[in-house]
Amino acid sequence: MKRLLLFISFTLLAASVLQAQQTDSLCEARIEKMSRVISNDSMKIFTNKCKIPRKLKRALKKELKKQELWDFWECGFLRFANPGAPYRSTDVVINPFLTNRQLVFGGKMKGYSFIVYYKGGRGKSLILAFFDSKTSEITLFYPSRVHDYTELKQALSDGKVECF
Repeated sequence: MKRLLLFISFTLLAASVLQAQQTDSLCEARIEKMSRVISNDSMKIFTNKCKIPRKLKRALKKELKKQELWDFWECGFLRFANPGAPYRSTDVVINPFLTNRQLVFGGKMKGYSFIVYYKGGRGKSLILAFFDSKTSEITLFYPSRVHDYTELKQALSDGKVECF
């Protein structure tokens, strides 16, 4: 019986290590792809929430609901504040009509788009959402502190971007 339990625990441990390695390689591949796309000179940068592509917003909303990161106060809408506009940066709700996301900047080109935004709550975090419209796949990342497009490209080349 001890041998069986030992075998089962060893098998589960090996499976979890293998899954972690596969996840890491998938993450690295997605970061590499995003780095190639974002470093493209034909990327059009925007800083207005109205310029966020609808397909990206739909995919992001679906992904956030899937990961159970949806905020009660969002009331079914994925809303962003423009850069510099007020938003709920903490978990204290002073004004429930404010969104808890603030756009920093975004970019789009044929087939791809991304946004970098702050997410308020217990801790304010910076999130990068990269959308591939060819495959309808969205990937979320934690970039290091970036404030503009050149800093994002530098963070990608320095490896300062982590998977969500």
